[in-house]
Amino acid sequence: MKSVNQVLVLLFLSILSTCLPLSISAQAESSDTKARALLDKVKKLYESYGSMESGFALTLKMAEQTKEEVQKGKIFQQGGNYRVEMGKQLILSDGKAVWHKEDNIVRIMDANQKMGDAMMSPKDLMNIYQKKEYTYAISGENAESWSKKATIITFKPNSRKGEYTQIKVAIDQKTNQVVSITAFGKDQSRYKLSLEQPVANKKYAIEFFKFDKAKFPNVKVEDLRID
Repeated sequence: MKSVNQVLVLLFLSILSTCLPLSISAQAESSDTKARALLDKVKKLYESYGSMESGFALTLKMAEQTKEEVQKGKIFQQGGNYRVEMGKQLILSDGKAVWHKEDNIVRIMDANQKMGDAMMSPKDLMNIYQKKEYTYAISGENAESWSKKATIITFKPNSRKGEYTQIKVAIDQKTNQVVSITAFGKDQSRYKLSLEQPVANKKYAIEFFKFDKAKFPNVKVEDLRID
């Protein structure tokens, strides 16, 4: 089973896709200028959303397994707040704290707190790209999911120390929305996040991004916050 932190890398790449072009656009000049221009369009689109929600399917193909595993869920994001629903997992953040519920345990952490092997914060995830470890280029196009024609941008690490050999992002040519993100592991594993077309600009109460223990009276709470 894929660890939660690696799964969330893919999930938050989609949630925080507005930040992706900001960091990669300053990378080496060897990166594709057409790819950078397309990513700028993606950035502009997602920045225009006051909120966003999208269903997703996460397909995991582990190196030691012959069959793929598919997990489905939903992502909600509004400003610095987010909510991820996936099977028995529920991950919530109001920008100040993060609640991670899995089975009958809820762990509470500061939003900017290092979460260890079990989970990575959005800040941790964005540091992956702020380090400018990838170059990128348009590598093709295809029809995928709801997109009749999607442009594929391939990111390759500049160092051999990274966990992934490459990451492919499919962007719909008509809407500039992200269709899928696929990461290829060094161990021959593959993780693909397929996103439904997003619903934008719905308004959510802040409580939607907080954990309500009254709704889960039997869960054990572990407060890992520093203060």
